[in-house]
Amino acid sequence: MAVIVDIHVHLHPFYEHVRLWDHTWRLLSQWRTSPSDLCLLCLMDADDQTGFESLAEGRWPSPEWKIARIGVDVVQLSRGSDRIGVIAGRQLVSCERIEVMTLGRPRGAIRGEPLAKIIERLRDEQRPAILPWAPGKWWGSRGQILNRLLCSGEGLVVADSSLRPRGYPVPALMRRAMALGIPVAAGSDPLCHPSEWIRIGSYVTRLAAPMPVAEAEWSSWLASALMDRSVKRELLGRRPGWVETFLRILRHMRSRRS
Repeated sequence: MAVIVDIHVHLHPFYEHVRLWDHTWRLLSQWRTSPSDLCLLCLMDADDQTGFESLAEGRWPSPEWKIARIGVDVVQLSRGSDRIGVIAGRQLVSCERIEVMTLGRPRGAIRGEPLAKIIERLRDEQRPAILPWAPGKWWGSRGQILNRLLCSGEGLVVADSSLRPRGYPVPALMRRAMALGIPVAAGSDPLCHPSEWIRIGSYVTRLAAPMPVAEAEWSSWLASALMDRSVKRELLGRRPGWVETFLRILRHMRSRRS
């Protein structure tokens, strides 16, 4: 059994939710080699986003897919024998403007705190501290802070992104993380534009590890598996080329300004 997971997903109200799940299933299920392989999405809500709760409460119904909350941090979508698990997560921003993602809902408010304090709190709660790459966000002083952080690799996971164009070399900090044995995983990171829903599930990680039968345990299992350096993993899917990536970012910027 294996798990195919997109660790960096956002859901926005203006996405085409009726079509979204069929498309996402096609992208995820192409990497299954056994009927027992499970497909997961990690829904990373920022402070001003309620994507997981909106999905769990049925605000974005789909005619073919049954949506059921099966745990505090887990929603399952099912269509016959097809299943997609959605895991609740959080996207945090430190006072140094460095993004950190994690699974579940950390206790208490974590907003605008120093990166070191955020990482410490996540470690105390045995949650992964996932560092998502994005264009330009690992440069300059932020890159220097991250470079120092990598030396204390416990609990860290580095997230590659479909925003890294094909042909763009693996970033230096990501190479260093890999050399230090810090796990790397992949996420689609759909942007804030109506066309971006088609990206969900396009860039994923295949984890070669058995999943617990109890669906309510999926979130805690995935947190442990992502941090476990012994778990074999493979990054799969498609990252767009330079022109397509530039247009994605341009549309996103225009959408944010409107």
